[in-house]
Amino acid sequence: MSKIAPVTAVDTKLPLGSEEFSISNEKELALSVLDEALKRGLGSLTKKDCEILILHLFLKHTNAWQKPLHELSLLLRMPESRLANHMYEMRLKYPGDNQAYVRDVLSALFARVKFRSYDEKGARLVEFSVEDKFVRQRILADLRDIGKFGDGSFNKEILKIELDALVQVFARYLTKPDMMAVATVLTPGKKTVPESEFAKLFKEFLKGAASRAGEISVDVAAAVATGGTSSVVSLATAMAKYKG
Repeated sequence: MSKIAPVTAVDTKLPLGSEEFSISNEKELALSVLDEALKRGLGSLTKKDCEILILHLFLKHTNAWQKPLHELSLLLRMPESRLANHMYEMRLKYPGDNQAYVRDVLSALFARVKFRSYDEKGARLVEFSVEDKFVRQRILADLRDIGKFGDGSFNKEILKIELDALVQVFARYLTKPDMMAVATVLTPGKKTVPESEFAKLFKEFLKGAASRAGEISVDVAAAVATGGTSSVVSLATAMAKYKG
């Protein structure tokens, strides 16, 4: 009697422009569309509601969230300003795990070494671009919460923050599992990295890594795939390269 071959999962691809995205969890994706479209009655969603829903599900079920705003704008054929506003409303309407979202956006940004670090008026400052309005607002709110302020007066996307304050704010978004994942990269043999030790290493990285951007930039998706559930692993990989 012949054996029936097991059914294997098919990795569904979504072609968009010149790129192809892998879709994760198709069943959840389909149910999300139906639930949102029908819960208030068929036809109740406006055109804008539909656009924000599709954007939310596209970013949730692919790795497209890692792309800069201008690249997403080209892929989705939508002006950057409109897309930025849609993304902000999307985070408010479909919040999900906002802690993890802010952590991942910042981790991806710093892993790619997209920042400047320099001294000004006796203080060490870090300057970087945050295109995501939601993440930008969260950072500014966190700074106010610890009695600090960020300067975004020069450009609506660029933040200039004191190094110590930025390290303190970022540490708020790291969980114990994050620290365990970081330990596998930064301190092999240890089960976790104390927050104080991570803060010290992160501060050293931000102080000097900008001058070596071409050397240590890492692929975020690849780093995540090799050992972690969040892009904080990619940041740890960049920090390890900097140390090395």
